[in-house]
Amino acid sequence: GPRSHHEGDSGEVIPKFLLRGLAGKPLVIFGDGTQTRDFSYVEEIARGILLAGFAPAVVGETLNLGSGREIRINDLAATVARVIGRDCTIEHAPPRPGDVLRLFADAGKSRRLLGFTHEITLEEGLRRLKTWYDDLGQTPDELLATEVVHNWAPGRDP
Repeated sequence: GPRSHHEGDSGEVIPKFLLRGLAGKPLVIFGDGTQTRDFSYVEEIARGILLAGFAPAVVGETLNLGSGREIRINDLAATVARVIGRDCTIEHAPPRPGDVLRLFADAGKSRRLLGFTHEITLEEGLRRLKTWYDDLGQTPDELLATEVVHNWAPGRDP
């Protein structure tokens, strides 16, 4: 969502893909793109935290507020292209050393104890982030001006 960071090699994949796509640059996928993530829109997590803060049933419990939807990075790239309304070139780079291949949240306890489910789809969240960038007053090229694409180096923190 808004204010998610794209800078550096620890920048998040969603703002990186969105900005690069808007700028007409290739979306860089490290590895074959079959690795998965469980994406959440920031407002959803804030809503889940508020629900948990007022729910006596969850005192002392550990909850996962993830979406419970596993998205392949290749599918994220296709969704970004759909949201920005243009084809995006995909550039595959070598896999990142030590990268997590599957990240999927079990949000069953949050559903049971809080009735919490995500209402904002990945596509809607991407649209909202695109609108935020559109309203920011800087072009994608300006935001990406200092970007250098490189892989994680073994033995160095990402």
